[in-house]
Amino acid sequence: MTEALQNFDIILPTLGDLFSESIFQKVTKIRCKLLANFGAGYNHIAVEAAKERGVIVTNTPGVLTDATADIALTLMLMTARRAGEGERLVRKGKWEGWHPTQMLGYHVSGKTAAIIGMGRIGQAIAHPVSFWLWNGHYL
Repeated sequence: MTEALQNFDIILPTLGDLFSESIFQKVTKIRCKLLANFGAGYNHIAVEAAKERGVIVTNTPGVLTDATADIALTLMLMTARRAGEGERLVRKGKWEGWHPTQMLGYHVSGKTAAIIGMGRIGQAIAHPVSFWLWNGHYL
């Protein structure tokens, strides 16, 4: 990280790239002017230390909102429809064809979904839940 601060004008760090206060203290001459964090969280960057050294820190707060909501909805549907179990049967070569009662899951319409937290991700989950006519409870 110290070499990056010395050799580049702009750095695109991720959560695995630690720019701690001690990293900033080790560098005598910082060339970097911008740490454009690739992600929403930036607790791996000592923002005050960067600011003191003239380095601007930015992040991308909404970058993962829809993707995270999509994954949550996917897991809900997979659980209700037993899709994970079915996929494992197919991969193991144990699926014997369709049967009327095989892998019966649940319809999601008319069910109740509890969404804990109505921040960006909670709201992104709530819209399709209401579209699918689930009863939504928001905590």
